Amino acid sequence: MQQMPLDEDLYCLLGVDSCASADEIRRAYRKLAMIWHPDRNESADAEETFKRIRLAYEVLREPERRTEYDHNFTSQAHRADNAHAQQAAAAQPDASARRAPNLSRHVSISLEEQVHGCRAKLRLTRTEYCRQCGGSGHANLPPIACGTCRGSGSMRSPLGLFSFFRAAAVACADCDGTGTIRPTCEACEGTGLSARKTGYLKFEVPAGIRPGASLRVRGHGRRARTGEAPGDLLVHVGVAPHPLFEADFPDLRCEIPLSVFRALAGGSLEVPTLGDPVSVPLPSEPIDGAELRIAGQGMLDGGSGLRGDLLVRVRLVRPQQLTDAQLALLAELDKLAANDPVHIDWLRRRHDAERQKSRPDGRPG
Repeated sequence: MQQMPLDEDLYCLLGVDSCASADEIRRAYRKLAMIWHPDRNESADAEETFKRIRLAYEVLREPERRTEYDHNFTSQAHRADNAHAQQAAAAQPDASARRAPNLSRHVSISLEEQVHGCRAKLRLTRTEYCRQCGGSGHANLPPIACGTCRGSGSMRSPLGLFSFFRAAAVACADCDGTGTIRPTCEACEGTGLSARKTGYLKFEVPAGIRPGASLRVRGHGRRARTGEAPGDLLVHVGVAPHPLFEADFPDLRCEIPLSVFRALAGGSLEVPTLGDPVSVPLPSEPIDGAELRIAGQGMLDGGSGLRGDLLVRVRLVRPQQLTDAQLALLAELDKLAANDPVHIDWLRRRHDAERQKSRPDGRPG
């Protein structure tokens, strides 16, 4: 059984909330599988992305594996956040507040948006903590005596049939040995949670972002309990599949079919780009699979501020079945080619060969 790394947010990968139902998870998986399946998506990272999506679905669809993942991932998130908080506290002594865990989500942008930048919108569903108790689940009242141990903090169990023999005292499980418990918050019935809220977050995606890079949106991670600072939202930015171009950062690739007749005619070829089409001169002798490079028409590299190139692969297309009109045109072309010096020389040599065969001695006349 494959194991998913603990630093991978499976809910983010499927684009669902951590409280999503099994049906929501199944629908999200099917939608992503239609996009990223290698048979449908020809991008270089499609197979690897599909494997990660499939593995995430296998973990989250099984209740036991999902519970184990939630526990391990949350524990790691808390450890990472605690380490971050300790580092921040060392640099800034007054930053004593603990931070809530971060959230990870995925957003896809178009190639045009990668070049020019955009304002993205992300749908978020988050669980709000109870305002009455600040997420603790306890009422803001003085502690009361534990009813289980009657305030002693310890319990003794009788040994078998002899009730007058008692085992050594152990800490009361209900009050952890303190002898007191805090009253339950009536507003949330002790859960510490209130209703889930769904909304849309808008944020800027800078031009030239590298596919797969992450953006940090401060304060939009998991909600904070009392005494905590809210976590951050980590948005992983991908590039959506394009009908014509394949991303090979910072370059773009595309393939254009070209008829053999058009190739023989020569001239220039109109090539689509992310902007206006451009005309590219065809080679004097086009070769099937030849690659044409158009500078500055690829993706934008935000690090250098320069755009990559557009690499165009030419595929020569030969007609599989000629129509009567095409055959007539080819016959006309054949007639026009009769004046070609090579063709004239061939006709002369063939005529000489026929004359030689007609002589009795077989010698040239």
